[in-house]
Amino acid sequence: MSPGEVGRITELTSSGVRIQVVKFHGNKLPDREPGKHLWVMLAMFRVQPALGDRFDLDRENLLTIEGPGCYWCEHPWSEDVAAKPCGGDQ
Repeated sequence: MSPGEVGRITELTSSGVRIQVVKFHGNKLPDREPGKHLWVMLAMFRVQPALGDRFDLDRENLLTIEGPGCYWCEHPWSEDVAAKPCGGDQ
């Protein structure tokens, strides 16, 4: 598997927009800044691997959106957590 590939998935689609997975270049995380949170959201989609090597990431297949939460310390966002330095693994 070459860098940027995810299994055998080669294309994602959403609302008619096609995204070639091989064009993604792996991890896009910013450099870690000690004490700074990285707030993220997670979207989960229903997929049908039997349909081939593309998946439709659209409203009809969206199951849930979770977050925000900190990628580093894994705490859900709250005003209290956001006001404190991130204590995630350094």
